[in-house]
Amino acid sequence: MAHPAETFVEEHIRKIAPMVQAFNEATWDLNVTGDEQCAKRRAELDATVTKVYANEAEFLRAKLFSLGARYPWDETLERVTGERFTPRYFAEQFVGH
Repeated sequence: MAHPAETFVEEHIRKIAPMVQAFNEATWDLNVTGDEQCAKRRAELDATVTKVYANEAEFLRAKLFSLGARYPWDETLERVTGERFTPRYFAEQFVGH
């Protein structure tokens, strides 16, 4: 049985892949034809894909839960956010820079 995080990631990829493919095809059509309808379709697909990726909570949940308990907390944080743990955000939030 698959881990819930793996299932979540697989479902998320399944949901996004067709949208990204359609966006890529619309971009190709626009570049080839220059047609106004192609430009409109590409813009609509771009907005849809951006909306899916803009859900930071869902994106981070997928990245965080997929790691499980494999790494120490500070390494997990770095893998999820791309940054090492520092007091910078605490200082910005509560101290004021």
